[in-house]
Amino acid sequence: MKSLLAGILLLGFVTSANAVFIDNGRYTTDTTSGLDWLDLTETMGMSYDTVVTEMAVGGAYEGWVYATGVQFTQMVANFTNTVALANDDLHYYGEGPDSIDQLVQLLGNTNTVNPTNIATALNHSYGLIQDELGYSYIRMAVIEDKAESELQQDYSKAYGGALRRGSSEHIVGSFLVKASVSVPEASSLLLLGFGLFGLIVGARRQA
Repeated sequence: MKSLLAGILLLGFVTSANAVFIDNGRYTTDTTSGLDWLDLTETMGMSYDTVVTEMAVGGAYEGWVYATGVQFTQMVANFTNTVALANDDLHYYGEGPDSIDQLVQLLGNTNTVNPTNIATALNHSYGLIQDELGYSYIRMAVIEDKAESELQQDYSKAYGGALRRGSSEHIVGSFLVKASVSVPEASSLLLLGFGLFGLIVGARRQA
């Protein structure tokens, strides 16, 4: 019984100590940052100004806001278990269990040439962020999952391009975030562990 309790408590600590990304269909939850990330395919082909308009009360993206370059960089670092670099730095990745491939599938593959999301083909997540470049240009963050047949490495870059506020590209969406209401705190996980322990002990006493 003691080992069972220790296992339950350890589970709570492991869950809160390591980055866990939850696929909720329309959005992905980063439990480390406590942010939900809207799927890029929801906003593909829409300009920055159009998306902002839809953030108003009653709009399609009410409650969502544009992610910053800092938030994007930290989210990628959380997923890959790497150190977040400066926003304007490229970060390269290999083909491993914590590679960028799965993150592209979670956030949305904006490569319309590969609509079936073939894992070995070229995939990418291109999305506008909150940061402005100036002269009415908005920054674009990119995650590039190269085809396995290519010699180039996968990479991410918070400031990988820019578009005019009112312009749009069919392969570019928007990185929108909001505070998640489904991320359990470490204390909640511990309480859950004690609750399960109590149920098990109670069941044994009745047996």
